[in-house]
Amino acid sequence: MPLFCHYFFAMKPAKQENNNNIVPIPLSNRSEKLQPGVALTLQNGREQYVCTYFIDGKKKRKFFNKKTNANAHAKHIANCKKKSIAQLNVLSVDVQIDILNAYKRATRGNYSLLEACERFERVGDIRPSITFKKAAQVFLEAKKSKNCRPRTIQTYKYIIKPFELFFADVNFNEISSPDVLEWLISQPIAPRTYNNYLTNLSTVYNWVKSKNYAVTKNNPFSIEQKLLDELDPAILEVDEIQEYAEKACEIQTVGLVVVLVLFCGLRVEEACQTSIGDIKLNRSNPIIRVSGQIAKLRNKRNIRLLPNAIEWIKYAIKQGCQLPVSHDQFFLNRKRKMKRIGSNALRHSFCSYHLAKFENKNETAYLAGNSPDVIDTNYKELIDIEDAEEFWQILPPS
Repeated sequence: MPLFCHYFFAMKPAKQENNNNIVPIPLSNRSEKLQPGVALTLQNGREQYVCTYFIDGKKKRKFFNKKTNANAHAKHIANCKKKSIAQLNVLSVDVQIDILNAYKRATRGNYSLLEACERFERVGDIRPSITFKKAAQVFLEAKKSKNCRPRTIQTYKYIIKPFELFFADVNFNEISSPDVLEWLISQPIAPRTYNNYLTNLSTVYNWVKSKNYAVTKNNPFSIEQKLLDELDPAILEVDEIQEYAEKACEIQTVGLVVVLVLFCGLRVEEACQTSIGDIKLNRSNPIIRVSGQIAKLRNKRNIRLLPNAIEWIKYAIKQGCQLPVSHDQFFLNRKRKMKRIGSNALRHSFCSYHLAKFENKNETAYLAGNSPDVIDTNYKELIDIEDAEEFWQILPPS
């Protein structure tokens, strides 16, 4: 054989024809006995044997220079699997069921059983499980103890209760994103409500996690939210104001709340918790004091009352309207006895008419308890100046 034949290292061995030419034998034509999962390949220009296998569903490959080493590795993996299967088969049925349930939980939580064991070995303890119903109950009690506003508590209840109907007895660490998504799709809710569910349930998840209860590795409520159409806020037309305010003052648990929101700029939650003593009418400059305890951002403020706001407050009190009232009393009575209006239409109306009339976003923001940027973004150029002038001249019946 010629001395230069060693240059064909990637295609050897070779055979010699009668004309003395060297003809390489293709690798695919070799009859070599290889173990299942082992193959001959070229790696960086060199012949190597690759052993392919899977761990936790992920493909692994290991390269060897010798066939015997690759075959030995493949045999070792096969023997390990056989021994593992044999050991699994001799386990009691109860243990096999536990393993299966643990595997299902790990799959829903997007982690493996080995990861769970490794974490336990590092940390040294196991977080206790808690059902969604119990977690929701403890969460709401904690928020009440923290002195959260009644409106906030009511919002959490509104979100939690429907979800609890389906997941009450499910452990929190067994709730998966597909389960949550399937439930959301089944609910006849608007996109904004859909997003509110995800936001508030994520708050519950984070609280449960902070209290060292067992939760899934990934937040099951971390689902992409729906896009919302940018719509102008709901506002009462100026010719609707008189009739609506008079009708509200006929209902004792509604009238003063409507007046304080529509003509004074309070939030509904703030108005419900305001007492008659907080309304200072017998002063040269009448005001309403909003304490830090009831203000949304805990920022107290004194709201200066305009002339028609003063007259409407006096009229509502004369009609027997009450303060404070519970949030539920106000909403239920207004819903049953008055015509429907858009969401937060009373407060949107105050901000829009006040900004159009006085053209001072800083003053409007202070009275409403908002930032000037919010006022400028949401309420600018929504009301004609003529309508704004008329709004602040509307008076109750004499």
